[in-house]
Amino acid sequence: MLNLTPRQNAVLVGGLLGDLHIQKTPATTGKCRLRVCQNVNQKEFVDWKYAVFKNFCDGTKPPFIEKRKNRDDLRSDYLFYTSYRDEFIEPRSVWYPVVENPDPTIGQECLKRIPLNIAEILTEPLALAVWYLDDGTKRSDTDSCRIATQSFSKEEHEFLQDCLKKNFDISVKIEDWGRTKSNKVLYSLAVLSRGGNYKKFRDDIVRAEVPSMLYKL
Repeated sequence: MLNLTPRQNAVLVGGLLGDLHIQKTPATTGKCRLRVCQNVNQKEFVDWKYAVFKNFCDGTKPPFIEKRKNRDDLRSDYLFYTSYRDEFIEPRSVWYPVVENPDPTIGQECLKRIPLNIAEILTEPLALAVWYLDDGTKRSDTDSCRIATQSFSKEEHEFLQDCLKKNFDISVKIEDWGRTKSNKVLYSLAVLSRGGNYKKFRDDIVRAEVPSMLYKL
């Protein structure tokens, strides 16, 4: 069994906060794989992630384009999978707890959630960079940015808020993003210019030296 390197672990953490998913095999082995998928416009970033995890991709296809219907448009995704590995079992159990779905026809399911101990997990600037480059957007009207975190609860946003302050000395604001059709409140994180927070955030990301996506800063 291969151990994740510190660099691979940081990219995994940042990816799990963003677009990366861990999928469990239906087989009895319980092994898991990574699925990395983004718009084809982010091809260079996906290729960079593939290079990071290439030693876990034996027997799998290199990154490929997949077209799918997205509402009224045809979207081109660029993606790859790792092979199913024992190494990804533990992170999946941490990030995908078993929860009871309110719909009784669905029952129990595993949904991605922010771990309670995220402050012990999100510690590296590289993880911060991958997260932002997956889901962040620079505001054009001011020196600040937003991170799309709408799938997480208000409490999970508070975990992230505390983590960023503790580990990176970056203060973020939890903002209302809107509501779903069922009236559920959605939230996002804003890194504001006040107090030099966005500058510290940007400096951490630049220091991580992730290519191609730095235009998002």
